Amino acid sequence: MDATGAGAENTNSGGAAMTEWRKSSRSATSDNTSCVEVAALARNIGVRDSKDPDGPRLALPTDTWRVLVERLKRDATA
Repeated sequence: MDATGAGAENTNSGGAAMTEWRKSSRSATSDNTSCVEVAALARNIGVRDSKDPDGPRLALPTDTWRVLVERLKRDATA
């Protein structure tokens, strides 16, 4: 995996990517242009822009992802 998270997908025996990306239910705006997708990778959580699925990706350790989500939720209610 490189620094952008590219190449972090799980693969089957034929080498085809099997990662299931899910669109965040909270990322859509009224014009549906701001969408984030996440995926459970082998040891990380993958994050990418749904408008550019072949573009740069982040691969965050699970604990880091959990802290990020908790802080975003806390800040949203403050």
